[in-house]
Amino acid sequence: MIEQAQVILVSPDKKSAVIVPIITGHCISCKEACARRGNPFEASNPKLLDIKEGSIVIIDSSKKAEAIQSFFSIAVPTGCAITAYNISGAIADWINVSLTEGFKAACVVAAIGLSCAAIYAVTRFIIKPVKPHITEIC
Repeated sequence: MIEQAQVILVSPDKKSAVIVPIITGHCISCKEACARRGNPFEASNPKLLDIKEGSIVIIDSSKKAEAIQSFFSIAVPTGCAITAYNISGAIADWINVSLTEGFKAACVVAAIGLSCAAIYAVTRFIIKPVKPHITEIC
């Protein structure tokens, strides 16, 4: 993810800033690109660039963080769903219900829901996400 953003607040040590992304995409049927504002968030300034409020900057995110995020958001729920489908027979025996396709589907949906909820809880309350970083001033 590389995009432009406008700085709205700079920390006193200039190591981070609150920025608002500038959305420059346009609709398929429109020939003109509108510049809309996104929601503000914090970005790091590892190069200690001389940024000021109102500066337009280029931000980038860590490729490693993006790869980890995609793994946990896709592979983990998929793996849990496959595992739940495969052990649905054992679960059915354990709770004394008949094994039907509906029960297998319920196990898969429950596994996806629980794994997504667990990932959400871990990423919001335990692991601090990596901030995008400012790479240059426009």
